[in-house]
Amino acid sequence: MDKWKDDAFLFSTEFDDGICVNCVHLHVNGMTCDAFPKGIPSEVRSGEHDHRKSYSGDHGIRFEPVKKEERK
Repeated sequence: MDKWKDDAFLFSTEFDDGICVNCVHLHVNGMTCDAFPKGIPSEVRSGEHDHRKSYSGDHGIRFEPVKKEERK
């Protein structure tokens, strides 16, 4: 089974209160990022997995907070 089509990797257009929305790696579409270009896993999106720590398939890219001066 293709892991990107597995339920764990399906994403919705809404984020839970996870850290993704405050990460410099999040793409404009809000559903993908540099670590997960095919879709952010639900465990990471929801905050169930702390993405300051390694997650399978993240290519070594972890959460990095957006600095105040970078916010628009």
